[in-house]
Amino acid sequence: MRHTGWPYTPDRLEIDTIAPASASPFVWVTRSAGPLFSQRAQPYQRVDARWTRFFDTHSGRVALFVDVYNLLNNSNQRETSTNVFINRTLGVSYSGQSKVSLPRIPSFGINWEF
Repeated sequence: MRHTGWPYTPDRLEIDTIAPASASPFVWVTRSAGPLFSQRAQPYQRVDARWTRFFDTHSGRVALFVDVYNLLNNSNQRETSTNVFINRTLGVSYSGQSKVSLPRIPSFGINWEF
């Protein structure tokens, strides 16, 4: 399966300096949502595989199967967030972080139809 990236709403950050009369100033960061669904994630790509073996018995049918989710172990973006780092000497810096979807996951099972 391959398709264009999902739309998402980016973070919007406002940074204010608050200076009380009796203390040193401090920085306040306000997070809010940016324009709704104005950005797109990276293209999504995933291949799943399933192998099944059937056995007919006198009381029904047994199926043994092995699944592999994300067979090629692609890293698909699922979430994006922005981090803010504030340092008195260096100033303010931003860092975007993307979280990825699940890695390759094998599973197996048995079905019995009677």
